[in-house]
Amino acid sequence: MGQGLSARTDRRPVSSYGGAARKELSTKQFDVIALEAYINGDSAIDFCMSIHQHTPTIKIIMADMIDRELAEAKQNHIINDYVMKPVSVHSLMMMRISMVMAKGA
Repeated sequence: MGQGLSARTDRRPVSSYGGAARKELSTKQFDVIALEAYINGDSAIDFCMSIHQHTPTIKIIMADMIDRELAEAKQNHIINDYVMKPVSVHSLMMMRISMVMAKGA
């Protein structure tokens, strides 16, 4: 039986939740994470690079206005995809399904 969908939100700056998020990522299994490119003014790109170092199979989707940094992060395989805000859970799930069908992830 499937595990279903579980979501967690955290609006603290990347610098303050990074350690807690990394610990949770090391103790639980996630298929995909979705986060904003900038949270309270802090870029999440470095956080994404550190996630890939420890959990290379996780898929990362960023939600924000599309800018050069976000486009380059996708081009350099730091993130898997991005979506314009506002975004619904349904849209994120459809993106994940597309990733699975395209790459067998």
